[in-house]
Amino acid sequence: MPAMILLAIFSGVGIAFVHPEGLRGVHRLKHISPAVSTAVFMAGGFLGYASGGAISAFLVSHFGFRGLYPLIICSVVAIVLVILLKVRLAIEPGNEGRAPNRPSSPCFRRGEPVPAKAGIPRPSLPFWLIFTMAMPAAVSTTILSILLPTALHELGFELTFGGFSTTMFGLGGAAGSFVWAYLARKRGELSCAITSLFLNLPFLLAYLLLRQYRAAIWILLAIGFCTVSAYTLMITLSRHATGPTLGQRLGIMVGGTWALAYIFFMALPLVAEHFHLGTNAILNLTPWGYLISGILGILVTKRMNRLACAASELSELK
Repeated sequence: MPAMILLAIFSGVGIAFVHPEGLRGVHRLKHISPAVSTAVFMAGGFLGYASGGAISAFLVSHFGFRGLYPLIICSVVAIVLVILLKVRLAIEPGNEGRAPNRPSSPCFRRGEPVPAKAGIPRPSLPFWLIFTMAMPAAVSTTILSILLPTALHELGFELTFGGFSTTMFGLGGAAGSFVWAYLARKRGELSCAITSLFLNLPFLLAYLLLRQYRAAIWILLAIGFCTVSAYTLMITLSRHATGPTLGQRLGIMVGGTWALAYIFFMALPLVAEHFHLGTNAILNLTPWGYLISGILGILVTKRMNRLACAASELSELK
């Protein structure tokens, strides 16, 4: 066990080095909006993560842990590509990250939205509000993606089916990232993130009720379609949020959220043992995380609307 933990630490540190800086790299691309570039980056990441669940389950079940050795080649190829492509990183904009951000619902005056050309400043989202909104959903996604193979195995399914179920979750997330990124260009990232969080709940509840049936695996596509997309949109929001520097914001969003989520996950076995809960009972708690994140998103929207209205009134007084 200590050796396995050490290997996991080294693997996690490697991912932590690359992930946020990789986001800065795709944000440097010209003529591509941050919503689209983030969607492509995160979709590829989740697709690879989910595919790894099925591939590793197959390799370990047939060859033991030695079957994982060939996967080292993937890291070597990635390092070579980063060097050859000469990836450059995005830097903090001249206005210190305070670029105009689209509130999900603008301030209304006599029933009409305040036009952008009126010169009324629209407040940017504070980064720590986005981070707080993302945390409960990250906890639920961590529980769902990690415990799903074990929970399905306890229900009598083979290990490879659990890995494939995680892959279905990732496939839905990859597709949803592109669709929601397109919708966010018209509706705003915050509004779409909140919508996807609440839209996920009926699918997740249906899957939890029907997961003992093999055909329920198709519902995981819809769950991934909504949950992964919401997280991707919140990363996009942090791109122009106020607060820490750009590198810190992206590092905290793609590393800090999952670090805290995993710490929370590590405490779950102790709680489960104390209350005599099984893996499937813990899995039933996942809807609460998405619900809390959705409610926090609504509160953030209301606050930004109040700030937008105050800015509108102040502009009229001037």
